[in-house]
Amino acid sequence: MAGNQAKGYEIKELSIQFGESSNPDEEVTKKAFSSGEKYDIKQMCLGFQYFESIDSPFRRVDLHISDAVDMNKSLRGDEVIRIKLRSESAKPDGNDGFLEFAAKVFKIGNVSKRERAQVYTLHCVSPEMYNNEVNRVFKSFGGKGGSAADVVKTCLDDYLLAGKKYQPDNIEDTSPIQFISPSWRPLDVIAYTTDKITRSSGSGGGKGGKASDKQSGFLFYENKFGYNYKSIDRIVEEGTNTKKPPEYTYYQSATSDEFTQNNYYTIESVQFPDKIDHITQIRSGAYASMASGVLLPEVTKSALTASGGGDDTSPQGTAITPRGLTMTQVFEKATTVESEFPIPNSTPYMFKSDGTDEPRTSRQKFRILPSFKNQQQPTGDPSNGAPEADLDTLGVSEYAMARFRLLTVIKLSIQIPGNTSLYAGQTIKVKIPAASVGEKKVKEDRIYSGRYVILGLTHEYSPEGVVTKLSLCRDSVRKDK
Repeated sequence: MAGNQAKGYEIKELSIQFGESSNPDEEVTKKAFSSGEKYDIKQMCLGFQYFESIDSPFRRVDLHISDAVDMNKSLRGDEVIRIKLRSESAKPDGNDGFLEFAAKVFKIGNVSKRERAQVYTLHCVSPEMYNNEVNRVFKSFGGKGGSAADVVKTCLDDYLLAGKKYQPDNIEDTSPIQFISPSWRPLDVIAYTTDKITRSSGSGGGKGGKASDKQSGFLFYENKFGYNYKSIDRIVEEGTNTKKPPEYTYYQSATSDEFTQNNYYTIESVQFPDKIDHITQIRSGAYASMASGVLLPEVTKSALTASGGGDDTSPQGTAITPRGLTMTQVFEKATTVESEFPIPNSTPYMFKSDGTDEPRTSRQKFRILPSFKNQQQPTGDPSNGAPEADLDTLGVSEYAMARFRLLTVIKLSIQIPGNTSLYAGQTIKVKIPAASVGEKKVKEDRIYSGRYVILGLTHEYSPEGVVTKLSLCRDSVRKDK
């Protein structure tokens, strides 16, 4: 155990395994621990940083080693590092609060000589990342109504060789999708689906509405429980349905007893990155954006805007018009962390001032439309439902692009005593006192207090203790009481 109780820990394993180089056609973690010798490196480890995030498909860890036994002479960059760590404050979960990670070394860096020892960093990553780089997917998907969830499971099982490193419930079911992968990497195949499908259940149009009315925007990521393929709205729903999420308080000695210190759940430091940044939001298309479709068999029917500049952006001879979307429209359709719109003064940056409610377009995305030239039904209808599919394609693409931007419109970075039961995608509560003068009762800051989604986390281990750094985000603010 570490000396500081709030940052105490139990470390059951910190080892390195040498052995045969792994085969891309085998499950790496299964083979790694069935052969070869493991060596305890607790005494050699000066510390490590462990990373996971909902916008990163794989986990990573960087170990800092002080080597006085010339272990570095045996390192080839393909070793397996195994960590099993639990912080003092961790609550029981599916892994009893332990952080377990079997990672492969991919880089040895920052080597320096210190008297009789060498100090260096072992950069490690989930073994499946190796498989992602060497395996290719040449395959058709979507036969008989196959969904994107089927695509993800195929990539995990047959190409990433993830074994049992995902739970079926964490692969969200989706609408059907059909395409051919021309020797893409498995991760590219999964990424291709994320903005082309919708949820098969949940809010935003339900099962009976148009595809363009349903929620889209999926993320593929790995956390301590394995691999996940979820819509942003499902991640938020899971958090809002949690009755008692972990709650952390920023304590100030000058505040009232309402903000009392708790060793395990005290925020040690707070950073507010970019409270408002209109230029970045406008340039990225967060406030307003537009999707234009290109129909390759018949380009004249594409949703292309007029050339020549000026205010005239009407399509020339098109059947499908560009689709504009603003942050307020995304907010109305989304399942949100809190209830109030996050940037109430941003309306001038979303709509033109001519009274038409037409979006101010600052970012344009192009998408290939699924229609075919001269496509006909037996009834003689030349559209065969194609215009509806084109509109759905543009609508789904627009929402997927804008949903992540809305989720991250408010960010907060905090440092807390180490808690290995936390994970990326989880929802927590934060209490931050508002600045006040002469008031007996300290109020919470409405903008920055409340629920947040963990965008990413870093566990920093050293023999003295464990701290956790959380990158938090949300798409809304609390309703003023």
